[in-house]
Amino acid sequence: DVDLITSVGTESFFYNSLRIYGEPNNRDINNAKFLLYAPASCHQDKKVVSAEEIIHLFEESIQHYDIPFQIRLSDQIIAKAMVDNTKKMVLINKRAQLTRTELLALIHHEVGVHAVTTSNAERQPLSIYRLGLPNNTHTQEGLAIYSEYLSGNLTLERLQELALRVVAVDHMIKHQNFIKTYQYILTNYKDDKEFCFKLVSRVYRGGGFSKDFLYL
Repeated sequence: DVDLITSVGTESFFYNSLRIYGEPNNRDINNAKFLLYAPASCHQDKKVVSAEEIIHLFEESIQHYDIPFQIRLSDQIIAKAMVDNTKKMVLINKRAQLTRTELLALIHHEVGVHAVTTSNAERQPLSIYRLGLPNNTHTQEGLAIYSEYLSGNLTLERLQELALRVVAVDHMIKHQNFIKTYQYILTNYKDDKEFCFKLVSRVYRGGGFSKDFLYL
């Protein structure tokens, strides 16, 4: 992580990302494409919840787990929400448009796994748990997605978004061209310009960030 932070915006960032997170293999890509060709569900939750309800349910979850985290709205993140472990904050994207199902999945993902793991690690006598072991991210994101599933909030639409991240990371690694990757996703998989721009921005941030394929 230190290598990534100190090389943001340079060519080294891309190679540090590959060294730390790796890249999708043929099985990952085939799984992703299988999901992307699955028929859409006809019972999708479309109603967007208010910003007040987003904050309320996140705060309710933090109180439930009794962990020392705060909620902050942010216009500095590209994800819908993320945990800042050092500041003990859950940051929520001010522009996030979430259905109730997406919101509950996000709460189980960010608070139920990431924030709770951080708080639990700080209570352990071995400080290595606060730093994290090799491949920590693989485990964290795997547990977080699994938590979405166990809570009953993992939808096909969400799985297809994770699948698109795999395809986008693979294309980014092979071509290293933001516009090409954006056009590829838009033309072949998702006819939604804003969605595609955000998704491709995630995998090109810092100079080429391969982490996003791990979620699937």
